[in-house]
Amino acid sequence: MPGPHEELQQLDPSDSMKRTIEVVDLLLGQIEEEEEGKGDGEAVSRALGLIAEKENEAVSYYMRPLDSDEIYNRLINLHESRGEMDAADHYKSMIDQRRARKWTRYGDLHSVLGDNTLAVKYFERALFYGPRDDVVDEVRKALSKAGKRVDKAGSRLPITLKKLEGRPSDVKLIGDAAKYLIDLNMIEEAIDTNGKILKLAPADFESLHREGCLQFLVGNREEAMQIFSTLKEDNPNSTKAKSAYNWTRDLLNGDVSVD
Repeated sequence: MPGPHEELQQLDPSDSMKRTIEVVDLLLGQIEEEEEGKGDGEAVSRALGLIAEKENEAVSYYMRPLDSDEIYNRLINLHESRGEMDAADHYKSMIDQRRARKWTRYGDLHSVLGDNTLAVKYFERALFYGPRDDVVDEVRKALSKAGKRVDKAGSRLPITLKKLEGRPSDVKLIGDAAKYLIDLNMIEEAIDTNGKILKLAPADFESLHREGCLQFLVGNREEAMQIFSTLKEDNPNSTKAKSAYNWTRDLLNGDVSVD
C-alpha cells in the first residue's frame, strides 16, 4: 500500500494532528477497499498496526485523543468486522475520552462564568464518560467545588433578597444576589439584578465582569468579548479578567469544543 501508508510512517506526531488525521483517513479508505474486495489481508493488518502506532503517538504527544469521531468509528467498525475486539474497545474508549474532555472543558468554562449549576451538570457528564486517569481527580475536585457553590447560593439567596427589601440600593447586596442567581442558573433574573448595579455604579469591576459573563451565557459572545477585552486592558493584573477573556477568545476561535 504505497502513498498514505508511507506518508503516515514518516509523520511525526508533532508535525500536525490535523495532517495525521488526513493521512489516516486516506489510509483507511484504502483499507476499506481492500476489506470490501477481500484483498491482501496481511497488508491490511500492517496498515491497521501502523494506524494504531501513530494514534498512540499522537495521543501521548497531544495528551488527548485524535480530534475525529469519524476516524475512531471507522476503526471500530473495521476491527469489529475482523473480530479484533480489544482494538475496537480501545478506540471506543478514545471516543469516551473525547466526550469526557469536551464536558470537562464546558464545566471549567461555566465555572469561570459563575454558572455553577451548569458546571456541575457538565462535570458529572465528564465523569460518566471517563476522563483520562491523570485528570479524574481534578474533575472530581472541580465538581465538588462547583457543587458547594450551588449549595451556598441556594441557602444565601433568600437571605440576601430579604436584606435587600430594607436596603434596595446596597451595591454589595445587589452584587451578592446577582452572583447567587448566576450560580443557580437563574440568568434572566441575574441580568435584571446586575443591571441595577450598573445604574448605581457603572464603572464597578465586578458588575461589569458579571455583565460579560451574563452576555456570554445568553449567547452574545462577541459582546462578552468586548466587555472582557476592555476589563483586561483596564485591569492588566486581574487574573479574573484575563481568564474570562482567554476562555471567550478560545471559544470564539473554536478551541473549546472538541466536536
